[in-house]
Amino acid sequence: MDALKTSLLLVFLFVHGIAISQTMRPVLSPWIFINGKDTLSFPETGGLNSPRFQFADLNSDGTDDLFILDNQSEQLLFLSDSSGQLTFKPGHPSFPIINWFLFADLDGDTQPDLITQNNAGDCVWFPFFTSGNPDEVRLLPGENGTTIRTDPLSQPHLADVDLDGDLDFFGGLPEGSILHWENTGSKTEPIFTFRTLQFGGILVLQDTVIVRPDRMGKPANPQHGASAVYLFDYENDGLTDVFFGDFLSSGIYRFKNTGSLTQPVFSYQSDAFPVWDPIETPGYNQVQFAGPDSLPDLFVGVNISTASRDNFLHYRNYGTRTEPDYFLETKNYLDSPDWGRHSRISLADINLDGLPDLIVGSQSGQINLLTAKTGDRYDLSAGPLVTGTGLFETSPVVADLNGDGLPDLISGTLNQGLVAWENTGSAGQPLFLNQRSWLTGLGTGNVAHPSFTDWDSDGDADLVVGNASGDIHFYENQGSSTQPSFIRLINWSFSIGEGPVSPHFADWDRNGFPDLLVGTSSGELKIYFGASGKSPVYQPIPDLEYNTGVRRLAPGGLVLQENRSLLVAGTERGGLMVLQAFPPEPPQDLSSARVYPNPGTSHFTVQTARSMDEISIYNLLGQRTDRFQASGTTFSFRFDHRAAGLYFARIRMGDQVISCRFLVIR
Repeated sequence: MDALKTSLLLVFLFVHGIAISQTMRPVLSPWIFINGKDTLSFPETGGLNSPRFQFADLNSDGTDDLFILDNQSEQLLFLSDSSGQLTFKPGHPSFPIINWFLFADLDGDTQPDLITQNNAGDCVWFPFFTSGNPDEVRLLPGENGTTIRTDPLSQPHLADVDLDGDLDFFGGLPEGSILHWENTGSKTEPIFTFRTLQFGGILVLQDTVIVRPDRMGKPANPQHGASAVYLFDYENDGLTDVFFGDFLSSGIYRFKNTGSLTQPVFSYQSDAFPVWDPIETPGYNQVQFAGPDSLPDLFVGVNISTASRDNFLHYRNYGTRTEPDYFLETKNYLDSPDWGRHSRISLADINLDGLPDLIVGSQSGQINLLTAKTGDRYDLSAGPLVTGTGLFETSPVVADLNGDGLPDLISGTLNQGLVAWENTGSAGQPLFLNQRSWLTGLGTGNVAHPSFTDWDSDGDADLVVGNASGDIHFYENQGSSTQPSFIRLINWSFSIGEGPVSPHFADWDRNGFPDLLVGTSSGELKIYFGASGKSPVYQPIPDLEYNTGVRRLAPGGLVLQENRSLLVAGTERGGLMVLQAFPPEPPQDLSSARVYPNPGTSHFTVQTARSMDEISIYNLLGQRTDRFQASGTTFSFRFDHRAAGLYFARIRMGDQVISCRFLVIR
């Protein structure tokens, strides 16, 4: 027994350390991205999948800014200068939005308020949101305390249809009709009174449009899904028209007001809008007219989930304000690289010119090359590296697996494990035509994501693979640098959960040894410091954790530039993002947290510098054994129900996480 205690104590002293969780924020790209001769304006936005958007003056400088809610969760902010030029503001504080949002001045103070839903589905608003207290939230006031609700999947609108100086509320319903709450209060103290479930008698069914004023207030049976409602005086005749983006429609339904302000009568025009260049998308379109009041442009966000590219359209008015004539300018208004969904990026010098290129895989399976140019530029016009693969969910990396000095191409796939192509070209002209069987039958799991490094310093490339289940598997190359043979190290494997997970090797702490960086589906970056002489080299408890806010984070390269570390990563939205990293020195002591007595037998106390929220205990296999809700800077717990051995206490304190190791002896 004494020998066991001594052995455990030696192990404890050897691996003693802490892990700290911090926030890592997206930043503007220091690189210039070009497509042939064209320079991309917003290369680092991360792509768009289903953008809900609004142009509004959010900082009260007299120009319209742009805010986007993508995938109903990720938020992008672009601020406009006096000339109308937009600038991406990555890492801005998130707004408390659920499902949909509107910015409008509800209380007459000239400041934009935020209107959205709460978790219960009630419509709420945040007065003074952009300049005051973001914690102040109110229910959208209904008459006699009525709760206002709308379809959570649809995009509502606020508009002054009767030009009485205040905003009414309109929302699309699953029945294909429009909900109307009239503001019967004032411009400074709104009160909304329910008017109808079928505003204007409008009813949009699948392949059928009905305008029947006699049916106002009589909802139809549900026919389809979500919709986006927008009201706008299209021909500048003083009367507000209705634009209806339906889930099942590839265009926009336009209803012209042929009545009056107080008694609107809507006439269905067409779903071929604009007339000479109609909107044609996979469906569920949201529109907004924005820009100079004298000649506003038309913008279209495609909200259906299958439209993962070309989903933010811009139309310019080449007519007049009273006789508008809109034509499509671009399907990608933000002018950013977008490979659809689930982009995975690898930074590697594939043509051996001394410049790191970018290799990109995605859900569609295509593997693209962005060639590095002098002057910190990347060119998207190189096109695909391989064609006709029939693969999906590709995650490409390069490694010289046959020892010929040329980088070979390896990619994870949806359900075919790892696929490898031998580079049969030359240093300046890589060519990938022949698939090789170097990596078949490894049992990687679905949505495999590989990364290579020589962790045992024996001159050949070893392999780690993440998968859809959140597993991390290690494979040692027990062949040679010219004839690889990968054997799975079963005792090294561990599970993170939060799959799919994307591993990548980089020297984070700059000590000359590769560390393991793992991105998760929820946007965490977990870092496992490596050190020679340990077995396994990478322990199952991360040494550092960052919350990036980037869903399906896929780290692809770490770049040191101007004394800062930049992480290049793929995203759920199919684009590219750059995140600022501040890799600290590997921690050496427990100055910010400690567990005592240590070693101990049955009772332990955790002491921290900040108030704790939660303590989770893990064993050496990475399995959570206990979890405690804690408060204050000191917390004691019993641990006599667990076996002797080394454990890890993971202490959460707000947005910070600290991990301490402690030894249980008997």
